[in-house]
Amino acid sequence: SNRDIYTELFGAAALPDIGAASVARFDYDPFVTRLHILTPAGARNTITVVNIADQNCFALAADRPLVITFSARGSFRLLDGLLLDEFSDRGETICTFVSFESFEANRFRMLDEGRAVLQLMDNDVALIGGEEAEQHVTRALRACRGRSLGELIAHTEACIAPVLSKGRVEVRDPKLQAVLDLNRRIVYSGIDEGGACFGALNRIYHLIWVRDGAMTTALMARAGNPDLLRLWTPFLLRNPSHVRLPNGMVVPEFLQMLGTRWTKAEDDGLFYAALTCFTHWQTTGDDTLLHGPEFSLLLDAIDRALDKTFDAARGLVGSDTLGETSLT
Repeated sequence: SNRDIYTELFGAAALPDIGAASVARFDYDPFVTRLHILTPAGARNTITVVNIADQNCFALAADRPLVITFSARGSFRLLDGLLLDEFSDRGETICTFVSFESFEANRFRMLDEGRAVLQLMDNDVALIGGEEAEQHVTRALRACRGRSLGELIAHTEACIAPVLSKGRVEVRDPKLQAVLDLNRRIVYSGIDEGGACFGALNRIYHLIWVRDGAMTTALMARAGNPDLLRLWTPFLLRNPSHVRLPNGMVVPEFLQMLGTRWTKAEDDGLFYAALTCFTHWQTTGDDTLLHGPEFSLLLDAIDRALDKTFDAARGLVGSDTLGETSLT
């Protein structure tokens, strides 16, 4: 699975004063997570991590002094209040950055072995992330730098509020309501601006699953929020995977992943493509895709699947996906 092929932004990063046993409690949220620290010596701290919704970075702050160390993948370039490291990962250039108030105010040190040591003071904000080029880092910092932790949280909540305000299921049990609301935030955090669901951050799931995007956007639409389904449906139907048949002919299919020959014979992909198309028409009333090449392509894929898997004698559709692959 691709979930183990992720981009490491740093050679290493650590909180040397805090061990795993020091995390007394954590309040998880995909956009604002808080770690409540209690060390064996009795020292307390609360670390807040903000996943800034419209930038490729997150903010880290603590209500008491906190030491963070970083090692570069390549080598750090130092500017006042900014660490930059540019390296190549699977053919792509990545520019890692750590932004902080200033060398002096944050007690910055560069150790002989190459580690950068940053001491954040009470409620100082460090911005940590990775971009495609230094000019994109500049753009991200222009949007976020100089804002307090509270301002960054408010900005992120304002970014996600228009989507999360739609299709909210309400129940009387406050604990269940909290679970439902948290899970809605988790699902939304995994959806790309184009409607695709990577399941995690960009380069972890660097291929797009048919199933993930279809399940999330179709169910959101049925709950009353079809906005992301409007993006996902044409994207899915116009980007099938491509399979080479034994006779050399290349045909479009809806298997595990979109728009690539790197896929597996997961026959539920075709079901989720059909579910996407149907739910789009059902919840939006827009039948444009039913009169274009997308619908014909989907029907042809269904016909090919039935030719391979339908047993007329049994009246059942079988599966050739032993272990998610037909190689067996």
